[in-house]
Amino acid sequence: MTQSWLIKIGFKSAIVATILTQAAASYGLSFVSDRSALGANDQLDWSTLPVAPFSPLSSTFPAISDRGLGVTVSFPPPNTELGIEQPFYFQTTSDGIPSNYSPNDFVLFSGFNPETLIGNSGPLTITFDIPVLGVGSQLVVENTPSFLGTIEAFDVNNMSLGQFSLPGISSQALDNSAQFYGVINDVPNISRITFSTDITDRAIAINSLSLVNVSVPEPSLSIGLIFMVGCGLISKNKRKSL
Repeated sequence: MTQSWLIKIGFKSAIVATILTQAAASYGLSFVSDRSALGANDQLDWSTLPVAPFSPLSSTFPAISDRGLGVTVSFPPPNTELGIEQPFYFQTTSDGIPSNYSPNDFVLFSGFNPETLIGNSGPLTITFDIPVLGVGSQLVVENTPSFLGTIEAFDVNNMSLGQFSLPGISSQALDNSAQFYGVINDVPNISRITFSTDITDRAIAINSLSLVNVSVPEPSLSIGLIFMVGCGLISKNKRKSL
């Protein structure tokens, strides 16, 4: 076995050890590396933003999920001295902007200088109006074939629930190979998450945000019957008093 292979094996083992260590300290928080495994019941698609694709977004802006959950999305202010533009979103297509998301995905992009490719490296912060059970998205880095991506979750008291890191890739393959970074907990106490990478001078991007919200149960039949019986008794007593 060559020295290069030993180095590669050692690096992968270190990554796995890091993830396991972070998971053990995450107070019930678990890392999810596949979107389908998250079990999402809600999503936030960037096409629902009230601006057209490529329109500049504020560094901090509100958004609403399909089920009406309010969120606040935030990037660090761009470095205007380096010519870095504001965040925007776009649709990834073979004849437009390719990526290794799926064709026609809408992608939130942190902003960059189109000439130098120097970009806003984040972190991307998403804060929820109501804490959630789980959340995640696929993360890529502009013009960077490989990187180390990290997702971290926080509770309402700004205490870290845990963070997880995993290598990711970026390409123009349009093959949905972008790595998914998600977290899920035993209780709905995820109030804020951040996406970040080890690349300090390139823009980052995510596609749709998958969410696991706490379901609001419909009123039960027994409660309805109690209400109806109560109304009937009140009406009967009123007739007797006349």
